[in-house]
Amino acid sequence: MKVLMSTDNIGGVWTYTMNLAEGLRNNGVDVFIAVTGNNLSASQQEMIRSFNYEVILTRQEWMNDPWEDIEKASLRLNSIANLVRPDIVHLNSFSYNSHKWNVPVIVVAHSCVLSWWDTVLGEPVPYSWNRYKEQVSYGITNADVVVAPSHSMMDMVKKYYKPASSEVIYNGADPDIFFPTGKEDIVFSMGRLWDKAKNISLLLEAAHEINYPVFIAGNYDDIQNIRVPGNVTFTGYLNNSLVRGYLSRAAVYALPVKYEPFGYTFLEAALSGCALVAGDIPSMRELWGDSAIYSPTNNSTILAEQINALMADKQKRQRLSDMARERATMNYSLENMTRGYLKLYAGILKSAFHNKNKIEV
Repeated sequence: MKVLMSTDNIGGVWTYTMNLAEGLRNNGVDVFIAVTGNNLSASQQEMIRSFNYEVILTRQEWMNDPWEDIEKASLRLNSIANLVRPDIVHLNSFSYNSHKWNVPVIVVAHSCVLSWWDTVLGEPVPYSWNRYKEQVSYGITNADVVVAPSHSMMDMVKKYYKPASSEVIYNGADPDIFFPTGKEDIVFSMGRLWDKAKNISLLLEAAHEINYPVFIAGNYDDIQNIRVPGNVTFTGYLNNSLVRGYLSRAAVYALPVKYEPFGYTFLEAALSGCALVAGDIPSMRELWGDSAIYSPTNNSTILAEQINALMADKQKRQRLSDMARERATMNYSLENMTRGYLKLYAGILKSAFHNKNKIEV
């Protein structure tokens, strides 16, 4: 089987693609990866070098007025498909499903602007995003199957769009590359610092009352007008190896997210033996159940109190970290994710074969 997979090189979608591509390859699937966005970093080049791939420089669909770029990138993706001749096209963005592919198409809803805007800002998306809504709706409507990484995200997809066929497949990671040992009394956090959904500003506000060192991956320059207390250290950019190092050291992973369709950082933290403190939102409760602490997304005092209490109670912290790691290993493994997509691929190929035979008859 041959799969053409699009991805972008920002955040969790990149992590998802690299994990899934590895899992598929280990099961005999030939994966060609089309990367849309910016030039790859050195660490990204290292991660993707063993795959066949092409980088298409373009703005993303969630950026302001990207449509000329999107059209050019879509045409290039079609050209790649003509060369690669995949059995399945697997798109990790909505708007690239605007041309005829002649093979089954899966679109994965990792997030969307409409659900982000509603959840994070508490208001409907402005009319200026109507083109985005039209493009996304078209991409979803014309997909053979729309996949989401959680039921919570799929509920939002169904609220704003009308997928003809949908399925939830949880994301996954390889537990063997994370190290749940060597814990220190430190708090770690990571995410796109400029993204209000990650709610880093609340963690920084809470840090004034947190009695322990707090390390945040990224640069202070990525946030604006927030006073940073002395117990907070911005680590700068971290490659995957350095991220795993911080996660292995951290006793607590804290990120009071307002919107998070899946959250790879929580999965990696759980596999690294961290106790989890998450925003109290439906997707986090769905994914982590009673193995995490949930904090209001608008109360820094409660967040600080929860972190301080967890750090001071080693027994509870260990119990929660063990529960989260077990849940991650059982439910969100690379093996489970790969198996889910292989089953999906087989199903839509079988359906396409039957439909073709009906037409020919």
